[in-house]
Amino acid sequence: MSHQVEKMFSVRELPWHYGQTKDQTTILQEAPDNWAEARQLGGLDWDPIEEPLYRREIGVNEAGEPETKYEQVNGHKLIVRSDNGLVLDTALDQYELITNTDMGMIIETMLAGHKIEFETAGCLDDGRKVWALLRMGDFLEIKGDNSPTARYLALLNAHDGHGACKAIATNIRVVCANTWHYADTQSEASATTFSFHHRAQWRERVKELQADVQAALSGADKELRAYAELAEDMILKSVTDEQEKRWVDEFVYPTKVEHKLKPQALENVTIARQKVAAILASPTCEGIRGTAYGLMQAGGEYLDHDRRFKNTETLMGRTIFSREKLKTRAKNLALVAAEGRL
Repeated sequence: MSHQVEKMFSVRELPWHYGQTKDQTTILQEAPDNWAEARQLGGLDWDPIEEPLYRREIGVNEAGEPETKYEQVNGHKLIVRSDNGLVLDTALDQYELITNTDMGMIIETMLAGHKIEFETAGCLDDGRKVWALLRMGDFLEIKGDNSPTARYLALLNAHDGHGACKAIATNIRVVCANTWHYADTQSEASATTFSFHHRAQWRERVKELQADVQAALSGADKELRAYAELAEDMILKSVTDEQEKRWVDEFVYPTKVEHKLKPQALENVTIARQKVAAILASPTCEGIRGTAYGLMQAGGEYLDHDRRFKNTETLMGRTIFSREKLKTRAKNLALVAAEGRL
């Protein structure tokens, strides 16, 4: 999948794909504290607007000559960018725009009483998908891991005539199309997701859910602390080079059945294993390599960002698990590897 980042900003931490989107990314040392600044830095200082949709009809005039007319299509409309006129998509008349301006109202309403600190925001696919990511609370330090862990509220919005606007309590740092779609996919099975469909009365729903969002963020904080306890336990479980290699092989594809793969599929599996091994040797696992936690982190990095080979992804998705289940599998295999049972 292409990252499709038109413009974005990121606070302190470079997006993992920064080298590919350097001209589109603004790196900040201090987080914006208001939506007006955040949307400008994230390339969201425009709004989707509505225009009539017309169809061309070729007929004959009274003189018997060909004539082209344009008739408005009832029940449908265009969604267009206010800044450059780009057509984003078509929609039914009952589709209500939730604009980039409206996103600020949603954030302020749902997080009333909370300190608002924007972490990233950006524009994807020419503006058909946009997002804002807010960090909630302080960073959580995990003993033995030099990289801080945080909880976020992601506001994902779609201007494509179909998708909803969603507020999601998550630990995913949204910085690209991959992480946007992963957070969106994760939201489908999460109790901490609040959707606002592009329909009438969506503003009333934002106000109704304010208390529920506050409760969800409190629950997400407990989940994050439980994750920290798991991480600190896994950091104490060491793995040898051989155990690491066995984990990589098994995590990418079950070794006991890989002999059944066709040559092209086996080649894709080999490439995927090389990618996972490279992540283990990268800054992602600096300071935690050689532990079960390092293996789990490498698995998550691969699933979030590097699992792009179409044949391998299709094969794994069909025969093993979804991405979230694969993350659980990465963790369980890491614990088994640390026990020397792979």
